[in-house]
Amino acid sequence: MAGFLLLWGIDGLNSFADFWRGEPLLYPPANWLRLATGFFYGLCWGGWFVPIFNSLMFRNPYPCRSVENFWELAFLASLGAGLVGLVGKEWPFLFYPTAFLSLVGPLLLLGALNALLLKLAFNLHPDGVEEGREIFPLYLAGIGLSLVEILAINLVRLKGGF
Repeated sequence: MAGFLLLWGIDGLNSFADFWRGEPLLYPPANWLRLATGFFYGLCWGGWFVPIFNSLMFRNPYPCRSVENFWELAFLASLGAGLVGLVGKEWPFLFYPTAFLSLVGPLLLLGALNALLLKLAFNLHPDGVEEGREIFPLYLAGIGLSLVEILAINLVRLKGGF
């Protein structure tokens, strides 16, 4: 997973250089490559964030890894490669599901991160919760906070802040 994170960072720096300087550092950026490195970066987030979230939110978290072994990681990586290949075909019927996932996925992740930050900032459920449904109101608050953050970023961008 550290390798996936490194690839994402290299691709991001290369794309950033192309955007600001007008020329890439290493290779011409491509959307399919951005999608692939973004998928693998998301896999890293799932592998690292989910256990941290569970251990901080639940009183008795389920004691297992997000990815149990190399073969499970290889399966997820090949699934990601297949999805990138499908999106690369640019079939029209994949446009809406892909757009939906690219909107909802980050919102759910930001919602979980904000729920965790709210829990820690306000000392909510200090010993953790017993069941997932107890987290639901906190998670909804995290999603609401995420929407406010996204709106604020877009307003700053609209005003020419960055």
